[in-house]
Amino acid sequence: MQEGDPGAAPQPTEPEQIKSEIEQTREELGETVEALAQRADLKAQAKAKVDERKQAVQHKQQELKGRAGDIRRRAREVRPEDAKRVASQAADRARARPGPAIAGALVTALFALRAVTGRRRERPNGPRRARPHNQARRR
Repeated sequence: MQEGDPGAAPQPTEPEQIKSEIEQTREELGETVEALAQRADLKAQAKAKVDERKQAVQHKQQELKGRAGDIRRRAREVRPEDAKRVASQAADRARARPGPAIAGALVTALFALRAVTGRRRERPNGPRRARPHNQARRR
């Protein structure tokens, strides 16, 4: 840089000032190198991500265990009389309005039938033909 350059930074003249600027530049450079090294360390990033996911899963697991305990406790509190009463109410509703009960039973039967038969959707281009094992695939 030339002294006549208006955009140039003023040149320090004092040795202590120069040493101070060199030290500051070294610190900044060290921080930059450290940041770049962290970005380039993919293994450490992957490990951090895995640890983060593990903690999230453990948190969710504890939450679900708590819910399961609540459900288990409530299930123990249910008396046979309560179950009979609820079943009786459901039967009375079904007798009063048979339409929704029949529709529900039909939907349930269709799902059960599909599950039992294992029926799969047809392919849009027709069924897939089996190719002999010794025939190479042509492109």
